[in-house]
Amino acid sequence: MVLRSLKDRIRNEINVSIAEVGKQDIWQSTEIAVVTVSAEKSVVERRLSDVSRMLQSNPRVVMIDYVTQLL
Repeated sequence: MVLRSLKDRIRNEINVSIAEVGKQDIWQSTEIAVVTVSAEKSVVERRLSDVSRMLQSNPRVVMIDYVTQLL
């Protein structure tokens, strides 16, 4: 329930898509992917930075790794 509310909050506050992509069979652990599209690289970087900041500010979340890939 914590993850679902967090995903909903991120989706609603920042213009991104978010999904669980790994470790779904491990209790209290998950991997998520966040995707956004824009004609401006700076907009994409700002949105992803906002997501990272939101996750890091949540006391129930421990972010172990963060990878950004721009296509």
